[in-house]
Amino acid sequence: MFRPSFPRALALLTLVGAACAPPEPQPPSSTKVVGVPWSPEVLDPVAAPTSVRLSDDVVPLGYDLHLAIDPKKPRFSGEVHIRVDVRKATQRIVLHGRDLAIEEAVVEVGGRRLVAKATTQAAFGAREAKGELVLTTDEAVAVGPATIHVRWSAAFTSLWGLYRTETGSEAYAFSQMEPIEARRAFPSFDEPRFKTPFAIQVTTPKGIAAFGNGAILRTEAKGDEVTHVFAPTPPIPVYLTAFAVGRLERKTWSSPDHGIVAVAGRAEDGKESAEASQKILAHQGEYFAIPYVYGKLDSVAVPDFGPGAMENPGLVTYRDELLLLGADPPAEVRRRMRGIVAHELAHQWFGNLVTMAWWDDLWLNEAFATWMGPKTVAELYPETRMIDDRVLYEARAIDGDILPSARAVRPTITTEDAIHEAGGWSAYLKGSTVLAMVERWIGPDRFREGLRRYMEAHRHGNATFADLVRHLEGAAPGQPVGAVLRSFIEQPGVPAVDLRIHCTDSPKPAMPYAVHAYVEPLRVDDASFAAIPKPRWKVPVCLRIEGEPAPQCFVADQPPSVLQLRRCPAWVHPDADEVGYYRWSLDDAWWGKLLQHAGKLSPTERAGLVLNAWSLAQTGQGSLDRVIAALRALGLRRDEPRVVVEAVVTVLRDLERTLVDDRSREDFRTLVRSLLEPVAIPDPKLPRTTAGDEQRLLRATLLGALTDLAPGPSAAAALAKAKRGAPDPDLASLALRLDARAGDASTHAFATEAGFLQATSGVAPFRRTAILQAMGSFADEARQRQAFEVVLSPSFRAGDWRHVRLAATRTPEGRRALLRFMTDRFEPLAKKLGGAGSLTASIGFVCDASELSRLEAFFGPKMEGLEGAQRGFDEGRAEARRCIALRARLAPSLGAALKKAP
Repeated sequence: MFRPSFPRALALLTLVGAACAPPEPQPPSSTKVVGVPWSPEVLDPVAAPTSVRLSDDVVPLGYDLHLAIDPKKPRFSGEVHIRVDVRKATQRIVLHGRDLAIEEAVVEVGGRRLVAKATTQAAFGAREAKGELVLTTDEAVAVGPATIHVRWSAAFTSLWGLYRTETGSEAYAFSQMEPIEARRAFPSFDEPRFKTPFAIQVTTPKGIAAFGNGAILRTEAKGDEVTHVFAPTPPIPVYLTAFAVGRLERKTWSSPDHGIVAVAGRAEDGKESAEASQKILAHQGEYFAIPYVYGKLDSVAVPDFGPGAMENPGLVTYRDELLLLGADPPAEVRRRMRGIVAHELAHQWFGNLVTMAWWDDLWLNEAFATWMGPKTVAELYPETRMIDDRVLYEARAIDGDILPSARAVRPTITTEDAIHEAGGWSAYLKGSTVLAMVERWIGPDRFREGLRRYMEAHRHGNATFADLVRHLEGAAPGQPVGAVLRSFIEQPGVPAVDLRIHCTDSPKPAMPYAVHAYVEPLRVDDASFAAIPKPRWKVPVCLRIEGEPAPQCFVADQPPSVLQLRRCPAWVHPDADEVGYYRWSLDDAWWGKLLQHAGKLSPTERAGLVLNAWSLAQTGQGSLDRVIAALRALGLRRDEPRVVVEAVVTVLRDLERTLVDDRSREDFRTLVRSLLEPVAIPDPKLPRTTAGDEQRLLRATLLGALTDLAPGPSAAAALAKAKRGAPDPDLASLALRLDARAGDASTHAFATEAGFLQATSGVAPFRRTAILQAMGSFADEARQRQAFEVVLSPSFRAGDWRHVRLAATRTPEGRRALLRFMTDRFEPLAKKLGGAGSLTASIGFVCDASELSRLEAFFGPKMEGLEGAQRGFDEGRAEARRCIALRARLAPSLGAALKKAP
């Protein structure tokens, strides 16, 4: 699943008649019903659960699932037959079910039907709901095979489980089951270790399409209803079941097995995505030496969706703006499509074919998909240079990992609520960077061989971190792969590698030319968090040494490690190509030598110079002077690679948010202009092809940074020049956002429900996204509040909130307005979004002690009852404290640092 979550940059309704309900199951004539008739009595649980994991007393073997879905109604219904293996006789079977109105529950065993009473209980560590379904029979269910039969109905939810959404006059139903939302849709054993086949049928009104994991085998019409029967799936966990129902169309191009599913009339806009999907899927199958195993592959453009995308086998779901590109998409949209498609398709192996045994190993899914996505795109589309962006991923991960709120990539998951928090930046960004570091260290061929062994050994099954280590070590004998991985995966934090380079002309020393590496933790201190034990790492360090044809690698540990050199080099870069997950430091002399030769470094190494210096400055292990010196030493060139410019802009935006005040603002803007204006803004008449995408992206980055960070005549002139001629999709979002900020009357309608609906009706998804960003960009406080209120209107899609929210965080006034709105309207907003995780994480945009105290007082008492919101709150609060501390420590010295001569 692609679900970014990072603080800086992320009741049952009244039961109604169900015309589409499946017929009540009838017991076979040879069976005998045993026990009392079922009644909707609510019983107290026999004992409160002591573990979030289900027992192994009853294990599922397969599901026959039948859902009746009419998206125009508020509820749906279903029946399920779960074949199970009873390993210990019991009168009490515990599985999962949340907010389900159980109409009948029966356990069939040995030709007899035992009527069960259905009750619910809260899982261990749950914060909001009772998510466990308890079936109690009058007599024990014997050891051996049995079948659980359940009929139920439920309300559609908001964005999670099985939910409904409306677009225009049409209603649709879609699913999002990860992590533990399938229990909202049907009774199940909702744990990743329980992989079974699913045979699924969906009954809908006539004229309504239905799609699922499997291909449609047949349809059966009866009266005003149609039942869609899907091909059975291979073994999959419950969280990978998927549905799309409504007036949808499916279109294919070169292969009947690869389709785009979208609202009627829009599938044609997914042609480029379908072609990329086929190409990416074939390439990844070759990498793993295992072709895609799930038959057909439909990509669904969902008009209202919570995460970015979800990897369901056979039915991968995406936010529609990621998939429906049309004929002339912005370069950013095309790039994001390829990256996210590659991420989701990598999951067909990492996560789907081989599934983690428990949620503590979610990183096995997400880190590998995040590692594999850029790798695939860079190999298929080398002009994108997408692999270079890993240096930016690493920087975002380190931003979170130096805080005392940091979580391990592989956390301990012992409560239900913790399952919601198992991903985040650590599983995605840190995990993927660590994998890239290990791949470079042991070599790409051995790394791939280890992964192929891992896939083959566990295909259609489950695996753990220990399994991965075993196969990688088998492919790289003699290397401490397990020790290295454990030191990065099982504890939070970032190692700082202090390199001390010794060169002497004296022949007496045993090693006249050598590098000594000292490894220490890099952390922002915050006494308000519990003390964390001092970590230890084994760090694969690879040095770029002047004059050497290849990087020199060794594993640094405590005590200091030593690398002997053949000669004294003119300069050393401590992280070749910036692939290692560590920060590095050099003494003043060698730091100066590196800056003098910055032009000889690779693009990612140049990007790493400023990112590394800023990380060290934040923790007090470096200086603000070094940050400014690194920015100036790069001497951005006319044809500078985009990744270097992105890294510079990242640091400049951070400086502006945390340190710039009235004393330093003009000097800071002068610095921004001196750094960015020498980079030529690409011509607006670039070819509308992939070949020009990097330049088109660079143009948007430069113009956005200049207008945001150094507004003035030169920035306005550059934007006006870029906008001349034909409308430019790449600048649509920036132009609308700036128009809204300037109070342009053409954007006022976006702050009303009617105006917003009119503006977004029938437009391309990327145009809708641009309008949403404009909604979060008003400088006028009253109009901004009015625009925020539109979000709560029934016609506003909950999944679109992300764009409004992120746009508002770009300016101080936007952040203030956003946080005030979220606290004033917290309950209805959380209900609309289906959760409060993104709301509590927004505390991280604060950089003022009094505002932080206000938000802590507001959110603190609520946390115990908010599902999946604790991690965002903890990390956001730590981020706010970092900002406040940095401002107090460094803001007074920023002006002096800016005035120093280059």
